[in-house]
Amino acid sequence: MEDLNVSKSRALLISSKIVATTSIVALLVAIHRIVTCRRRRKFIYNRLFVGYAIYSILNTISLFMGTWAIPDTYEGYLWNVGNEDSCSVQAFLSQMSTGSSFYIAFICFSVALGIKFDFKEESFGYFEPVVHAICASIPFIMGTVMVARKGLIYPEDITCTFASYHLCDDTEYALEFPTRCAAVGQPASWFKRVSIAYGSLVKILLPGGLALLIIFVIIAFEIRKRNSNKNLNGKRLFLENARRNASKRQMILAMSHFTVTFVPLLCCLYKMWAPDLDKRTKSHLTFFQFVYSSICGLLNVLVHFYLPLSNRGSREADLMDKFSIRSICALNQIQEISFGFDPSTKESKIVDNQNEDSSNNFYDSKDLTDFGIFVGSASDDGYDDIHDDIHDDEERCKHDSCNSKTISFDTEFKEITAVLPYEEGL
Repeated sequence: MEDLNVSKSRALLISSKIVATTSIVALLVAIHRIVTCRRRRKFIYNRLFVGYAIYSILNTISLFMGTWAIPDTYEGYLWNVGNEDSCSVQAFLSQMSTGSSFYIAFICFSVALGIKFDFKEESFGYFEPVVHAICASIPFIMGTVMVARKGLIYPEDITCTFASYHLCDDTEYALEFPTRCAAVGQPASWFKRVSIAYGSLVKILLPGGLALLIIFVIIAFEIRKRNSNKNLNGKRLFLENARRNASKRQMILAMSHFTVTFVPLLCCLYKMWAPDLDKRTKSHLTFFQFVYSSICGLLNVLVHFYLPLSNRGSREADLMDKFSIRSICALNQIQEISFGFDPSTKESKIVDNQNEDSSNNFYDSKDLTDFGIFVGSASDDGYDDIHDDIHDDEERCKHDSCNSKTISFDTEFKEITAVLPYEEGL
């Protein structure tokens, strides 16, 4: 902690412990809300977020430990009362941040697949076990190798972590490990390559670059979908506008997770590749890096539970929410009107000259009961009751022909068809 004076070191340690505690509590609450709710567990996005939360908790615990885990034999550290074993445990836990970063990248990947397959998770759910295996194996293998090899764990800033080649500037470290440091200030070429490959490539550039690439893929998928569906009409236009609204929310969700997660990692990367920074700038970057890393879990929880709800608000979305929950009978009347049947006159008329064969429809009849998937994201609380409401409406339809709803529905349907064309620009 040579970059920080005593007052800044104390402020950093206290603030990081406070925000780390808040993040751990928020992540535990998020896991509880998802695991104990059967409807939330059905969605891949929520299950992946549970994996992220677990690894984020482990990494946040290492940040909460701070200098407590650093052996008391090292000078220049405030409140260091640990030993070699506590330092190894902290370093192992700190590698879990790699797993949480990969989980965020694969959450973006699940959003891309959701847009491609119209949010039908049965079409792409097979990739989930592979994701959990990758996100678990990389940090576990690297953490085990670090603990097994002496000298790869060393105190840096306020935690024990993977030894950087910059440690060769320290005379004591250079003399203790001559195979890693050819001389003071001159790291061995292999040690420098390993340090850069793991510290920059595996922990930051690989998951961050993968997430950024997937975000561009998401945008490309959505543009392609909109271009192929721009000439739809009737029921299919209604469903396409709902799909666009859901895709917009999911893209905002993915980009928000990416931004929240990789900001502190970019700060760490900048410190690594710019070692000649002045002491003042380096101390500010160190303070920001550890405080933000401690609160990153809390920010992702807020994004997960509250961002999808905050992106409601458009009149079109509110009307579509109303119809997705209102009545399966009303949705069946949308289908009848789209195919040329007017319930007010009980007569059929030609709407257009397109072939309306159900086998060639962009959305088949199954989409009527799946319509709720387009309303919000998987973490919306409002989605939980959609299928129950539709089931209740189906039961009522067995005893009621829905004739009493024809007039009110006909009025509301005209209002919706007048609003929907303005959403094509979203």
